[in-house]
Amino acid sequence: MLAALTVTGPPAPAAAAGPGQYSAPSWYPLRGTTVVGCSWSNGCSSGYHGYAALDLARNPSGSVAGDQIYAAGAGLATVYSNGSSCGGSGTVAKAVQVDHGNNVKSFYYHLGGFAISGPTWVDENTVLGYVGNTGWVEPCSFNHLHFEVRHNGTRVSPGQLKACHGNQMVTYPAAFAGSPADWNNVPRWSSIRNDGTGCAAGPPPPGPVSAGIDALVHGNRVNLRWGSASGATEYRVYRDGVQVSATGNTSFLDIQVSAGQAYTYTVVARNGSGASQPVTRYVQTTAEAADRAFLSTKDGPAMCGRAGDETTKLLVCNVRKATGWTTRRPPTGATRPTGPGWSTPTARSPTAAGSTTATRRRATVSTAPPGPPLLHRRPTSATTRTGHT
Repeated sequence: MLAALTVTGPPAPAAAAGPGQYSAPSWYPLRGTTVVGCSWSNGCSSGYHGYAALDLARNPSGSVAGDQIYAAGAGLATVYSNGSSCGGSGTVAKAVQVDHGNNVKSFYYHLGGFAISGPTWVDENTVLGYVGNTGWVEPCSFNHLHFEVRHNGTRVSPGQLKACHGNQMVTYPAAFAGSPADWNNVPRWSSIRNDGTGCAAGPPPPGPVSAGIDALVHGNRVNLRWGSASGATEYRVYRDGVQVSATGNTSFLDIQVSAGQAYTYTVVARNGSGASQPVTRYVQTTAEAADRAFLSTKDGPAMCGRAGDETTKLLVCNVRKATGWTTRRPPTGATRPTGPGWSTPTARSPTAAGSTTATRRRATVSTAPPGPPLLHRRPTSATTRTGHT
């Protein structure tokens, strides 16, 4: 019985190896769901093989022929034997060997047919032949693959063989219940599943970021939101080509911007296998005047704006008196913010020509609750200033 595993869907096959490339025979050579019959003597008559080898079939009756047989690793494959008899002690009939380098070879016996015709460079995605019942099999009609590995000519245990369960890699026999360390400890007719080799490359890159980028734009901050991407583990945000954030969320607040400027934002979803196609949004931050309101107050016409940061907010006003523009300060004991994002109200004074000049002042910030909502209208009194910027 197999241990519980999460399945995420069939992966794509890996790229094939080129000439002169070798790898250890570490992949299970059949696909789909199959069973393991005899190895050394696991439930078989004592000394059935007398050496390390695996008999693998579609089912315990051996009734299915023609399943594709894949190389267990990269190397040079050749036809090892080409017989057609059924029966005969010691005969392998149709068989293939793969030289994996370092004096390691894998062997595939009792094939019903070949998929190669001569020396061929192969890897774990290459079909060598098809399951059959040629050679010495018991009974004669039992379709199966006899698989073995030799090192320096001596048969050795195949060891742990890799298989894919969707995008997850497992190894047999460790994937069996109880995690047996050796094939000879696996009960006869235990079921094996292998979806291919694509899981070796890891999960696919993320899908596209859905729904594009939404932007809430203000004078000195831009709040971005975007749709999620399937398979993403993080999102990277770029402003004008420079990365400004790597986050697992689907939002980002940028407070390192200036009023009245244009910016291009790009969001890319990423995981361990790569990145999605980027999505882009062009924004124009509002001019600083958009953060102001002009009010009529008991002290005279006022130009008001926000001060503070994202957690502490305050309404600060410049009021026009007969002597000029004066700033209405926050309550005594207020503290100045240290972070970005707080406004700098403009103090003004009249000129001889009746217009105003401007000087910049930093507002102080109070922990008191914010004032009432700003009314976006200009004062109607005769003292309305002119020449403001």
